[in-house]
Amino acid sequence: MARTIGRIKSVTKRAKQNTANRKAKREYMKNRGSYIPTTHSDVKKRINLESGRPLKKQIRSAKRRVDSKINRKARKLTRTQGST
Repeated sequence: MARTIGRIKSVTKRAKQNTANRKAKREYMKNRGSYIPTTHSDVKKRINLESGRPLKKQIRSAKRRVDSKINRKARKLTRTQGST
């Protein structure tokens, strides 16, 4: 009988952790690239003034793309370091 109680307890613990992880991920996705300056060369490269799309939106998405590029490079670097 005690075993089932223990199991139920661990399931709720896991559920709480899942919720916390989801919240953290949502928060991270919202602020992604916010620390990258607008003057960054890669951000400037991704902005097209003739497109007619709002500049603010272009800057936001450019920062996100640069952020994912940086993270991708970092991931690749840690992966290669881990194998040696």
